[in-house]
Amino acid sequence: MPHIILEHTPNIKDKIIYPDFFDAMIDKMVELKIIADGNPVKCRFYLSKDYYLADKEAFFIHTEISLLNGRDETKLKEMGAELKKIMHEFFTNSNQTNPDSFSLEVREINKKLYHK
Repeated sequence: MPHIILEHTPNIKDKIIYPDFFDAMIDKMVELKIIADGNPVKCRFYLSKDYYLADKEAFFIHTEISLLNGRDETKLKEMGAELKKIMHEFFTNSNQTNPDSFSLEVREINKKLYHK
């Protein structure tokens, strides 16, 4: 089961409707044939209230995608780039303020070590 984890600081410049964000991410993963339509995805977000950035006005928005291993690396890179575009679309004001504050990580879960 794939996981999507969104984490951001409270001082972002946008109001996000989290279900819409996660639906857009899942729809893109289905469109790219990374996951099957109807495949359950565990989605969650964390508001990082305890954090340190040297620039007191700075913020961060990070998304982690975890998938069972075995997918083509080229497809995973394409997915990462497409999902980062969705992040920028949903966090438009933050993107205009500081696009370098965005990050997205694709992780592969070792099937042999994943217990469900």
